Amino acid sequence: MLVLVALFTPGCARLGQKRYHLAGVVQEIRDGGQYVVAHEDIPGFMPAMTMPFHVRSAQGAVQPGDKIDATLVVTDKESWLEDLTVKAHGLPTTKSGSGLQPTGAAVGDLVGDFGLVNQDGRAIHLGEYRGRTLVLTFIYTRCPLPEFCPLMTVEEALAEIRRAAS
Repeated sequence: MLVLVALFTPGCARLGQKRYHLAGVVQEIRDGGQYVVAHEDIPGFMPAMTMPFHVRSAQGAVQPGDKIDATLVVTDKESWLEDLTVKAHGLPTTKSGSGLQPTGAAVGDLVGDFGLVNQDGRAIHLGEYRGRTLVLTFIYTRCPLPEFCPLMTVEEALAEIRRAAS
């Protein structure tokens, strides 16, 4: 009986985990084992985007600009990349200056007119505010990674409080 328990114990660690294939290009490597990755669509889970991921295991040296494949593991409380392998080196990144920005955009560029829905459910257009100060924040209605979106909202709120206090 003891042998059976030992054989099934490793499978218990995977209970409650969802696993997805992730492919993308590393944009930045941060302290604490966090990689910012511009990833492709993860069908049935999330669209392509650039975001940070914690990395538990990588095979070989990884640098910004490397195309990677990995397994994205998601639980109710955390997520991470494991089994990360480098598929190609030296691809272009979108990192510029102090942060990430889309290719072709620069700090200070005018943003074209586009529509949004405000907190009251009313459709608004950026053009309505041309020449006036406008502060936008985005609150997530759903988030595939449990530790990312809520923390990002808290960080944004604290930053706004600090700015207002200074």
